[in-house]
Amino acid sequence: RLYVFRGFPDGGVDHLDVRLGFEEQTRLARGGLLADTPIRATLERARGKAPSPLAGTTTIPLKGVRNEFLPELETLTGWSPVPVELESTDINDAYSLISISGRAGPFDPHRVTVIPCDNPYDADDFEVKGFFFVNDDWDGSDIFVLQENAFFVLMSDRAKHCIEDICGGFCVPEFTPLAEVTQHWLGVQSLIKTQRRSGFITVGKSWRPGKIDRTT
Repeated sequence: RLYVFRGFPDGGVDHLDVRLGFEEQTRLARGGLLADTPIRATLERARGKAPSPLAGTTTIPLKGVRNEFLPELETLTGWSPVPVELESTDINDAYSLISISGRAGPFDPHRVTVIPCDNPYDADDFEVKGFFFVNDDWDGSDIFVLQENAFFVLMSDRAKHCIEDICGGFCVPEFTPLAEVTQHWLGVQSLIKTQRRSGFITVGKSWRPGKIDRTT
């Protein structure tokens, strides 16, 4: 069984502020950025807790792990560690970033279920349920991302249980089976409104539900 790793919705994990731009962090998360030297970062503890086993970053797919937990993660395939150099001299813990080489996809829009949204401001808003790959194409890695999308980190059942064991109740990771993944797609008006709020007003092309079989 395969899952989307949703991260830690309740928080409770340390945060690594990685000294790389967004695009470089995304490339690093996808295994496309080779680091000859450790990546510099600062560490923010989670609400004064003890060090957490895993750490988040400003880029959703990029995650960090405390080095003492590397042996457990090294039993999994599809990733490699990238060392981190913490700028804070009063922190003794060592961390690595998780660079993902496992691949699947591309995403298959023809196998999802379309769920119309009751949005009086934009009738084109909708949700899709299901997260599937074309021809179920997957290289068998325990940790992987889609060929054309780094937003979702996907994991095997083995990886799910490994992450849960590492967290050990310190923090609660969230996993969603692929068939149950729901994504909200904004209509054009909602997209413009959202982009204006965030300072971006350019509207690009996006996949629309008319391109799929609604009877799936």
